[in-house]
Amino acid sequence: MIQAEDLHRLLYNAILFSDKKSAVDGDILFVLTGNSLAVYATDDHVAITDVCVVEGGPGAAEFLVPLETAKELEKGLRGCTDLADPPAGRSWRDERDFWYTVIDLVHGRQFSDFSYDEVTFAVNPDRMRKFSLIKTPGRTDYPLDFKFGWNDTLEREVLPFKIGPSVRGVLAPVLRGIIREKFKDEKDVMW
Repeated sequence: MIQAEDLHRLLYNAILFSDKKSAVDGDILFVLTGNSLAVYATDDHVAITDVCVVEGGPGAAEFLVPLETAKELEKGLRGCTDLADPPAGRSWRDERDFWYTVIDLVHGRQFSDFSYDEVTFAVNPDRMRKFSLIKTPGRTDYPLDFKFGWNDTLEREVLPFKIGPSVRGVLAPVLRGIIREKFKDEKDVMW
């Protein structure tokens, strides 16, 4: 069993960074391991995880929940403080390789520290707005703590982040080549 408010927080945060147009069709991955339940989500630009304690463990399960189902569950859990059962979902066999990449990203297993004399990156402003909506257990004034790094799997720069004690993720900056194609005079919009 899990506290309903914890399950609500996990669903809410995952929904923020899920998108039906993403490589995972908006699906959200739940991983139950021992006494913890972790949720993983990605919209192809941000990968995020949040975790909470599950009472009565240990247990083990991995399953996908479609975005629409997650939204229905989240809506039903608003304001609840009782115990709840984790949601049921389908197997994630066919998407394992992609989800392993997401899991590796949010846990920082593929980062190399490096420094530049001048670090510049571009971020979609809508992605930044969503960060202010993330829920954390306990306090509500945790900073959004970024680190700049290189990801060997993606072979590009990324921005790993932490918010509070349970939320971790990765923000992929907009590729500068895409900006150059979109804006004729890139110097007006880029450093």
